[in-house]
Amino acid sequence: MNKIQIEKAAMESEYNSQIDNKLQQLHTLRHDMKNHLLIIDSLYADGKNKQIHDYIHKITDELNQTQTISSASSTISALLNSKKLICDDNKIAFDTQLDFNNIYINDFTLITVLGNILDNAITAASKLDNGYINLAIKQADTYLAIHCENNHHEKIKKREGRFISSKPSSGSKANPLHGLGLISVTNNVNKYGGTIDINYNDTTFIVDILIPNYR
Repeated sequence: MNKIQIEKAAMESEYNSQIDNKLQQLHTLRHDMKNHLLIIDSLYADGKNKQIHDYIHKITDELNQTQTISSASSTISALLNSKKLICDDNKIAFDTQLDFNNIYINDFTLITVLGNILDNAITAASKLDNGYINLAIKQADTYLAIHCENNHHEKIKKREGRFISSKPSSGSKANPLHGLGLISVTNNVNKYGGTIDINYNDTTFIVDILIPNYR
């Protein structure tokens, strides 16, 4: 629990720093917007439609970099923003849909469950040129419904009911440590009285979790 609290404090500190940086970027972009519009107007006068298109996309990219993920839970917000930075660095499209008001699940369970499924998704999606992760966290009656989908290109294997990596370890056998994250997720979900459902095919890996979320 102490380790989780330290990790949470570090994430929230980084999250606050991110917000400050994003606000500064947004302020700078707004300050320069008049000049950007003048350049676009000049390009239009010269009939340079392709350059206008490229310039607008550049501004859009700058705007996207000023966005942060916010939710009703500071823990979830901090965690998702820390994972979004990793996704950005690995050119992974990270889409989130958040629809909940209150979180009654303890931080240890939240960080363990969300952290592990996202780490696994990032590892898989980062190996693709068009990697993506779609994450939805919504309140469903008295449960918090978590849906995480990512693409992959490796052959998924199971041994004795446990997921293992197709990437060889130091020996010739597959590395079972890769599946420990999902074991930890499953144990925490079951301990909390929830359910976990894992589905996959040759290109997609999906994790659906229902976990009680009420006072």
